[in-house]
Amino acid sequence: MTGRSPWPFRIARTSPDTSVSNQAEAARQALGARVRGFRKDAGFASGRAFAHATGWQESKVSRIENGKQNVSEDDVRVCCRSPRCTEARSAT
Repeated sequence: MTGRSPWPFRIARTSPDTSVSNQAEAARQALGARVRGFRKDAGFASGRAFAHATGWQESKVSRIENGKQNVSEDDVRVCCRSPRCTEARSAT
């Protein structure tokens, strides 16, 4: 037997659909930018202060704001119920 495969034809390998993952990444980044803006509008100068107010880890705030982590409905609720965020929403 030579170094050739006994299989008579080659199977084409397909890459995953990158357009869907690119869209998801773009959506996470856009939402992260909105969260960052919302945090700053609410008077939180740093992600650390926001993390303390929401009970999140600083790394979670960073991952969300940088579009590296998906945001759950509960995350949105926690973010919106933070006292300073509530004040900022009622002032607009």
